[in-house]
Amino acid sequence: MWGSPRLIASTDADSPSVDWDAVGGRLAANAGNWPKASSSESAMLQVAASLMGKWAVDLLHVVHVLDDTELRLVLRALAEVGNVSVSPA
Repeated sequence: MWGSPRLIASTDADSPSVDWDAVGGRLAANAGNWPKASSSESAMLQVAASLMGKWAVDLLHVVHVLDDTELRLVLRALAEVGNVSVSPA
């Protein structure tokens, strides 16, 4: 289905990175699901890819799939990207 596998992440000690184009492409090829991942893991990856401009996230789906801890992480990431402070709950 994928042809030759494409490296998604590099753990190079000097400059670790993620290939967000590859992540977005793989999400698109699987209708937003990540092979061998739970629905909440896929949702977290969708949010991350969306913050990088590589995926249009369905927030209603994300809110219903994530648990409290995961949702708090998403809120922290949104606050970080928006450069706003969020008080702890």
